[in-house]
Amino acid sequence: MTPLRFGGPDNPLYGVFHPAHPARNSGHAVLLCNPLGQEAVRIHRLYRLLAEELAQAGTAALRFDYFGTGESLGEDEDGQLDRWVDDLRLAHAELLRRSRARQLSWVCARLAGVIAARACVGLTPAPHRIGLWAPVVSGEAYLAELRAAHARALQPLRQAGALPPTGADTAEGAISCTELLGFGLHPDLPAQLARVGAADYRALRASEAVVLTHEPDPMPEDLAQALNGAGIAAVHQSVPVHFDWTSEEAVNTALVPQQALQALSQWIRGIDA
Repeated sequence: MTPLRFGGPDNPLYGVFHPAHPARNSGHAVLLCNPLGQEAVRIHRLYRLLAEELAQAGTAALRFDYFGTGESLGEDEDGQLDRWVDDLRLAHAELLRRSRARQLSWVCARLAGVIAARACVGLTPAPHRIGLWAPVVSGEAYLAELRAAHARALQPLRQAGALPPTGADTAEGAISCTELLGFGLHPDLPAQLARVGAADYRALRASEAVVLTHEPDPMPEDLAQALNGAGIAAVHQSVPVHFDWTSEEAVNTALVPQQALQALSQWIRGIDA
């Protein structure tokens, strides 16, 4: 694997390129797109293992950090949706340039699904196939989920009197706070997230999509309608695993859920077959 910087010279992004095994090169490459904040921490090891497995099997892969996240330049508070959409397009172009692949697919976890949909607008060439893992369909519900997790994380400190009762960790206060689950937020980001909806997925451009949800969650009906409206043949796959996206300690959940890793790997290998 090759750590690298790409994008503009003033604000280069950080990525890790996994070249395809030269004797097994399938001509297919996969872009692994991060979710937001704590969720990106949780998925980091799974993405690394998936990329290494794919590379050995002959499929190049690129992992990368959006501006203001991970090892890329910028602070937490600099990140905004529109910038991350541009970052995904830059990563797409970088993977095409390095891999020289004939086909390129994206794997998008959680909020990355919406970022990917918006990145498809006007993009040439568009990805051939897209994998959506527990995609965010309602921005308001997603924020409520993050707010609840944030409140749970701070509750022990609040009870111990280590934090003042500012209200920033409550359902009402977190929407205007500058931090969720240990990650700073741009002042405009909560409002941007709240506007996310199923209609965003109508912008996706791909010949096929697979939607992974955790049992017993079904594929959201409004997402299915949006993908159908986009002319994308969508397949739903339920993964028999509980994965806590917001737990830093990963208590009672697998750090690398093998069922999810296998589902994604098998889907991609099916493409290469």
